[in-house]
Amino acid sequence: NTIVGPLGRIRSAIQMAGVAVRLAPEQVITGRFIRGQRMAGWVLQISIEFGREGADVVSAFEEGNRLREKARAVILRTRAKEFQHDSAGIELGYRYENSRICVSDGSPPPPLDHGLYVPSTWPGVRAPHVWLRDGRSTLDLFGKGFTLLVLSSQGIDGSAFTDAARQAGLPLDIVSLDELQVREVYERPLVLVRPDGHVAWRGDAVPANAAEIIDQVRGARQ
Repeated sequence: NTIVGPLGRIRSAIQMAGVAVRLAPEQVITGRFIRGQRMAGWVLQISIEFGREGADVVSAFEEGNRLREKARAVILRTRAKEFQHDSAGIELGYRYENSRICVSDGSPPPPLDHGLYVPSTWPGVRAPHVWLRDGRSTLDLFGKGFTLLVLSSQGIDGSAFTDAARQAGLPLDIVSLDELQVREVYERPLVLVRPDGHVAWRGDAVPANAAEIIDQVRGARQ
């Protein structure tokens, strides 16, 4: 693929593929991120077009980047309030608290830190990203309707949810995953995710009131 950078066209011989060019969901597209990507492309272009002569440019860039990171750390320590909206903690840690269409499990919410994103499946938060063995992200599983993740290696019968959803006309898919990393991050063997990617309910087993849960997450209960 041809790559075009700030200095023009690089070379069509460069191929970019796989996870190296995939934007991980935990990375936030901010002005700083976009600038970083542009600078990385510029460094790559210099290295290709100028060979060894470009090494000095790259070295200077790396040193400058280290200095910028030190300066940024000082600024964040001394002027944190001014930069609190440029953080993964806010953008990825956004959650609905006390929502009528999220079913609380009684657990305390994860800490809300502007500068730190803490993955969680607490009802109301964004379902976290985890890479699957087939190369997809867990986030690729959501969006068309409600998704019930079954993460137990023993297998769980989720038909109580699917039957209730079908009767209510609610689109619901069950996705069974036997992957340890997903189970660890998702905290519960059963996690119900809304089409917008937020967790609606989670539990250790299929409850007797599955139909009531379906009604609540679709806004049919007062």
